[in-house]
Amino acid sequence: MRTKFLLSAVLGLGLGLGLATAASASSVITIDARYFAGGVPFATSADYVNEWNLLAATPPTPGYLTQTLPAWDNVSNPGSSNLAYHDSVQFKVSAGQTGVWSFIIGPDFGYGGTLLVDGVVLDTKTSDLWWAGDRNNSTQTLIGSINLGVGLHSIDAYGFEACCNGGSSGFFKAPGAANYTVFTASVPEPATWSMLLIGFGSLGIAARLRRRIATRNA
Repeated sequence: MRTKFLLSAVLGLGLGLGLATAASASSVITIDARYFAGGVPFATSADYVNEWNLLAATPPTPGYLTQTLPAWDNVSNPGSSNLAYHDSVQFKVSAGQTGVWSFIIGPDFGYGGTLLVDGVVLDTKTSDLWWAGDRNNSTQTLIGSINLGVGLHSIDAYGFEACCNGGSSGFFKAPGAANYTVFTASVPEPATWSMLLIGFGSLGIAARLRRRIATRNA
C-alpha cells in the first residue's frame, strides 16, 4: 500500500506541475466577427465597445466567425462585408519583460476603431482606417504604449467595416526591443518544458516501479 501511495504521489506531482505551468504560459489570439448593418455614429472608445457588446449578445449571422489563430497576421473574416470586429490577444509578461510595451494594429475599419490594453484606451480613430500593409502610417493604424508589469494582460481592438474586408495585423514591441514583431500564439517557455519533462520522467519512474513490484509478486 505504501508503494502504491508513493507511485500516485510521484505521478500526480509530475503531471500537476507540468500541466499547471503549461497553462499559465499559454496565450490566445482571437478574431471575432459579427454582421453590422451600419448607420451608427461613433465618437468615443465607449461607443465602439458598447456597439460590439450589443451585437455580440445576439446569435452570430452564418458566415461571421470566431477564429482562434496562430498569428495576427493579415487576418480577416472570409467572404463577408458589413462587419463588426473584436480582435483580442491574451498574453503573459514575465520577470525581465516589464516596462513600456508598444502596440500597432493595422486594420480595415471603414467606420474607425479603438484600441485598449487591460481596459485602458490607447487610441481611438473615427475616420476610415485602411493600413494597406504599412504599419508606419500612423494616420491609418491604431497605436499606443503602456507600462506593463508581470502577469497576464489583454489587448482588445474594436472596429467596424462596411465592405471590402481587408486583412488586419497586430504588432508589439517589448521593452528594449529595436523593432515591432507580429503577434503569434506562444509556446511553453523553457521552464515549462523542463516541468513537462519532469512529469513525463515521473511517468517512466512509475512504470518501472510497477514492473519491479509485479516481478517480485509473481
